[in-house]
Amino acid sequence: MIARIRAREIHGSVKRTSELARALTDASTVPQKMNCLRTLRAHRDAAYCAVLSKSGARLVTGGDDRLVKIWCAYNGLLRVACRGHVGEITYVAIDAREEIVASASTDTSVRTWKLDTGAPVAVLLGHTRSITELHFCPKAPHVLLSTADDGTIRLWNALRSSNVVKPLVIDMTRQGAIEGGRVVESNDDDVPLATAMQDGVAEGQMRTRGDQLNSVASPNAGGNQEECQVICGAFNASGTKFAVGTTFCKMHAWSLDLGAFDEDASPPAEAVKSMSSSAKHLNDIASIFFSHSGDRILTSSKDGQARIWEVDATGRRFVCANVLTTPAEAEALRAQLMGATAVNPRRAPTVPAMHVAVWSTDDKYVIASMGDNSIRVFDAFAGKLVHSMHGHTASTYVLQSNPLDSRLAMSASYDGKIIIWDIINGVDVRIFDGSHYNTQLVDGNWHPDGTSIIVSDLSGQFSIFGTGDSSRLLRAKYEQFLQTEFAEENLLGRSEGGHLIDLATGALLNDAFPRNLLCDAMGDPYPDPYQSAYQSGQLAAIGANFMLATAPVPAQGIASLAPVDVEGPWSAPEMGPEPILYRMSDDEDEDEDAGAVDDDEDDEDVQIDEDEEDDDDYDSDFERRSRRRRNRASRARRRTRRGRFDSDFSDSDASEDRATRRSARESRMPQRLGVDAYDTSEDDDDDDGQPRITRRRRRELDDLKLLSNDDDDEEEEEERPKKRAKAPVVSRADMRLHDAYKWLCSPEITVGTYVPQLGDDVVYVAQGHYEYLQDAGRNWRDEAPWQTLTSMRFVEPCRVTSLRYVIADDGTFDTHCLVTLKLMDESIADAGEDFFVRLQRSESPDFLVPLSRYSTAEACKWKRGDNCAALWDNTGCGDMEPWYGMIETARKHEGKWAGSPWNALSVQYFNVQNEEDRFMDHSFWELYADDVMKKEHAKVMYGASSSRAPRRAKFSAVDENTPRLSAAVQKELLGRVQRAANHQRFEAFVDVIGPNETFIRSREGVSANYCSVVPVPMGLSLIQERLRNSYYRQIDAFKSDVELVRINCEIFHGESSDYTAVATDLEDDLLNEIPERDDTELVSSAASAMKSYPAIVCEQPPQPAGTAENGRVSLCVRMRRG
Repeated sequence: MIARIRAREIHGSVKRTSELARALTDASTVPQKMNCLRTLRAHRDAAYCAVLSKSGARLVTGGDDRLVKIWCAYNGLLRVACRGHVGEITYVAIDAREEIVASASTDTSVRTWKLDTGAPVAVLLGHTRSITELHFCPKAPHVLLSTADDGTIRLWNALRSSNVVKPLVIDMTRQGAIEGGRVVESNDDDVPLATAMQDGVAEGQMRTRGDQLNSVASPNAGGNQEECQVICGAFNASGTKFAVGTTFCKMHAWSLDLGAFDEDASPPAEAVKSMSSSAKHLNDIASIFFSHSGDRILTSSKDGQARIWEVDATGRRFVCANVLTTPAEAEALRAQLMGATAVNPRRAPTVPAMHVAVWSTDDKYVIASMGDNSIRVFDAFAGKLVHSMHGHTASTYVLQSNPLDSRLAMSASYDGKIIIWDIINGVDVRIFDGSHYNTQLVDGNWHPDGTSIIVSDLSGQFSIFGTGDSSRLLRAKYEQFLQTEFAEENLLGRSEGGHLIDLATGALLNDAFPRNLLCDAMGDPYPDPYQSAYQSGQLAAIGANFMLATAPVPAQGIASLAPVDVEGPWSAPEMGPEPILYRMSDDEDEDEDAGAVDDDEDDEDVQIDEDEEDDDDYDSDFERRSRRRRNRASRARRRTRRGRFDSDFSDSDASEDRATRRSARESRMPQRLGVDAYDTSEDDDDDDGQPRITRRRRRELDDLKLLSNDDDDEEEEEERPKKRAKAPVVSRADMRLHDAYKWLCSPEITVGTYVPQLGDDVVYVAQGHYEYLQDAGRNWRDEAPWQTLTSMRFVEPCRVTSLRYVIADDGTFDTHCLVTLKLMDESIADAGEDFFVRLQRSESPDFLVPLSRYSTAEACKWKRGDNCAALWDNTGCGDMEPWYGMIETARKHEGKWAGSPWNALSVQYFNVQNEEDRFMDHSFWELYADDVMKKEHAKVMYGASSSRAPRRAKFSAVDENTPRLSAAVQKELLGRVQRAANHQRFEAFVDVIGPNETFIRSREGVSANYCSVVPVPMGLSLIQERLRNSYYRQIDAFKSDVELVRINCEIFHGESSDYTAVATDLEDDLLNEIPERDDTELVSSAASAMKSYPAIVCEQPPQPAGTAENGRVSLCVRMRRG
């Protein structure tokens, strides 16, 4: 009956209800007919919110790009983008009349908008910390409930700004004190909304429900008993009661007198009456819901249990009617309760935490998401566990019962899976798996018709699942952004009400753009006739074939195209030998002939001493592979687009800043299938090929006096949405940018790339060094060590015995690292001999490999068909992520490098966008065991450790044998450094000196930029951070950094300066009585266990090595120790 009544309310047809009732005879009927109909990109960053209106006609999304966007849920077309927040969107809600949308942000404000036009309605200010939830009153839709981490609950008038109508405030930090709402009679109490929006966003604000709950419910949280946070809230169906859950483990409820409400004011204090409650949870309340009928309340908690509360006979008190848990867990909680004290009301759970619990549609069952990744079903009346269902591998915070069929429930998880459950039989009836491409789901809803689902993910997309065909959705572009989203901040202002206005016209932002063009993610408007059809509202008149006219795959009809074009990560097939074509963007209509020309041009860039006949054997194989690699990179650059842009948002500057400083490995990175490609690639379509200057970079250049006024004028003259003219960003002799040396100043290890440390045991790969020199444009004969060490083999175990640094004189002024290596294998004639290599920022793979990584990878004995993983830098700033694939074949080198293991394995990637990038060459030490990497990947994404042990880099556990200092040694060294940093005498050596700081040099008595003289700045703060991050692999590396502080003083001020004398004392204090390393025998044993490779055949006479240390400034300073 409930299903019939609700269906009639939604559809106005009993016939439709009857059809659904027949279809639902078998609970699996509808889910089995559901498929992914469309995946659309809604936001340029994570889309944490996706909410459907009561009728299902409108979808509202909110994301980290600070936008609230309103969509037509039927055809997937964007209707309006609401812009005004200055922080990420954390929660959105739609009122019961489907007139108003409310949004909350990390800027601690609430804004309301008109659902049909997106026009701003009100700005609600008052919260001081992150807002956790928003809810409209079902029977008084102008009343909006908000809960927040500041410990207050506020009832707002959603139609009037807070400087006009004050909210009713319930302060839980003051025992629930209530202050009634009122209308402001004068301007004396007005809140300056126009300026309030300029405040910065509080740091550390939690966004997802998982982040919020894990933050407040961790065992170490809650030390301050005075800070009460309100986590969740809810209204009952009649709107006469509301309840909240807090970090004080209690549920609080109030009754509302709807007759006392006035649409021109907030609810008065006398209309709100507190209702007491008995008992409480043992930990924070994670979720709270009223039953669909009646006034029963369901709460879930981090203590692993759910409670059902009912109103007692007096009607003024809620009592606990049932506790939902298992007998074993109930006993564990009872023991914990008996041993608890009143010091801290929150206790770490001894059983799996409960993330969220919801009612079934008929209120007979409770479905709960648990910390062990299971989904449990409880009998709401008997309080017994009915089913424990498994299918997810990560935390689940999206859980909903089907609005029409009480037997069905839907869960969506961080593991990328959507599972539809039959809660009566305790089985899954449909699984949509997006885990192949690291999809992380953060919000989702059933459509009110009960036959479709919408979910959003951390990549800014939302996906629609349902029955029937997807033709109505194929007319919507994958990327949908509006012109107003790209309007420059300096062209916008704030009205007195705090709304964004166009300074040129004085009109509200949306009114200033009457023809708000639909654009792609780059801000480029779509052309006619599509644009005109969209603007006129007649887009449905355009045939689906128009949408497919420029697709790079044949248009064989909607049905055949949908699996590869529409479903995205949800259409992941079982990976077989047959290639699969994917298209993620609607406007990828590149001319193939032009692409061929570009490839030819790239080929011409590879110049390798063709005039010298004796190099042919070396160069032929290298030239083929280099051309293949560079052509692949050029294709990826042409076909990809960046996901963030230099718009009015300050944090997008940071993303672009990362994009302008590409990592070395990214040039070889294939384009990942799905949304990740939009966040990591660079737009190379402009002619000059220079990196874009962002606002952050422009400020840095201004400080360094490296930006001319002409560049400023040129920037100001550009019109939007035209792309900015690009200008070069370079260092110069007397002023170097941080990029010139930052690769040597990282505070933590980046697993997957090698940065040398003193004392490292490494494997030197000769062919890799050869290609590295070729890529750098250096003469390999001058630097190749096998020219003089004639017994050297393709692969040699070595130890780093010396590190020196030099500022290059090649016009880049980058810092190069001169690494001295000692041959450690005693079985060769040159054992114990030293040679050096010169490292610089490069796009080539590493040819120095940590011995532990090499040995672990060699033991894998990779063969064709083995699943594997490789680490790639997805962001360009050292944030490595795993890519999964399969060994396709082992290739053999020819000529002089025959038998070399360098790039000898061809890997077929599972998750690439362009077919040309499906196969990539790798060396075996670049590959990781698939199962080990997936476990570590899951820990990185979902299981952050709360241990107090020294922190370790991401994915460091994939190599268990990686050497590192023991925790005891790190603690001892950290104590020494902290004591030195607190000593006033050593104050000058604490901070790392930045690139724009100038000092008087003691020796010359003249002013000079510090980083233009010193190749690698070092300070105690960086040493401390490295110790905390378990950066040092050997004690010698710590010694090297400490000595570097003194060496820098000698370079800048001279050996006899007072600064150097103090730095020498600092070195003595820190390195006094530190033991020397003595593990030569262990290294020799590991070296002897390695597979032996042939010696390099050298046909050239030995060349004198006199150019390796060329540079303007070198750290060739006597080391006092070691």
